[in-house]
Amino acid sequence: MELSTRFVNVEPDRVDSEIEEAQRQVCECLGLDASLLWQWTDDPSARLKVTHMHRPLAAPPAPTQAEARAAFPWTYEHVLAGRMYAHASLDDLPPEAACDKATLQRYRVRSNVGLPLRVGGGAPLGLLTFNTMREPRAWTDAIIKRLQLVAQIFATALARKEAHALAQVRLCQLAHLNRVAAMGELTTALAHELNQPLGAILRNAEAAELLLQAAAPDLAELRAIVVDIKHDDARAGGVIDSLRRLLRYRNIEPQTLELALLVDEVVAIVQSRATSRSIEVVNKVGTAGALSVRCDRVQVQQVLLNLLMNAIDAISLAPATLPSCVTIDAKEAGDGLVEVCISDTGPGIAAGARGKLFEPYFTTKPTGMGMGLTISRSLIEAQGGRIWVGDQGASGQRGASIHFTLPTAAGEAP
Repeated sequence: MELSTRFVNVEPDRVDSEIEEAQRQVCECLGLDASLLWQWTDDPSARLKVTHMHRPLAAPPAPTQAEARAAFPWTYEHVLAGRMYAHASLDDLPPEAACDKATLQRYRVRSNVGLPLRVGGGAPLGLLTFNTMREPRAWTDAIIKRLQLVAQIFATALARKEAHALAQVRLCQLAHLNRVAAMGELTTALAHELNQPLGAILRNAEAAELLLQAAAPDLAELRAIVVDIKHDDARAGGVIDSLRRLLRYRNIEPQTLELALLVDEVVAIVQSRATSRSIEVVNKVGTAGALSVRCDRVQVQQVLLNLLMNAIDAISLAPATLPSCVTIDAKEAGDGLVEVCISDTGPGIAAGARGKLFEPYFTTKPTGMGMGLTISRSLIEAQGGRIWVGDQGASGQRGASIHFTLPTAAGEAP
């Protein structure tokens, strides 16, 4: 029963299926009839819930939840204390375990062993039980040691899964703060981006009002005005919707998306900022053909927003006599990945800074916090991709480039 190797590098989303497969293998190897893994619910003082189970025999359905203190008071105290128990027969249970015995008999359990799930000296995460239902079973020291190892492996895997989930929550919280900060920097540009369509709507409405004062209004002209108003309204609504998605706190939600549309929405947000600094934004993603990616929309757009704003800020430091341009491009990279590149014609990245660019609190900006690229790396890795500095500056070309990959809709990163 060499299970430790299997769980060393198991991905968090495969922990549950691997545990249930291991339960099956252990039961078949040792001739056991059932294995249940119980974990505390949100109220650990009251309830346990079966989260993983192997129980092939026909018998009364196993409980999915239990009022721990009511149904298993003796077992409950053992779990809280981190003590294991093993009984070859239910008759071996002490008198104070009468309630536990009655509950186990209801489910036709003949013998059982319970092993608290805990990591280090921490509080138990739950309980792993193995039962026989056809006949009593003696639990030898050798078998108990093997089952204790199984419980330790399961506990470690579950703790890693929980830590990964908590890390994802923290990443979402940090990313949300980063988005809010970025929106603060773009306030003036966004106000301009909204004022343009809103101003156009007002002017068209005033023109329509004048036309309607005529004895015989020009209906064709009025129809054209209405079309213009609808177009400008959609443009303003698009900006607001994009901002609402970026500013809303949310968990990671992977979905299949057109990369060109993701990029277009972010370019629309930064366009006014770039124009105000006489910087051209060249978006080549749409010319690369239809590229579908599997990712979280808001988090990838946050990465794009960070990188585009960095590129615009970098170009602002270059001599005004030189061409000012930010380019976004994308291509298929093989192995089920799409590669996105954002390059600029700024002063480039100093040789000593290239290896530190994604480190926390490292920044090349006078007023930077050094978290934008660190967060961007975490967000891209959470999608199953990677991010790196290109060799544009190192090869003698002017400017800098940042590349990242995303899984395609057809296949995820290995």
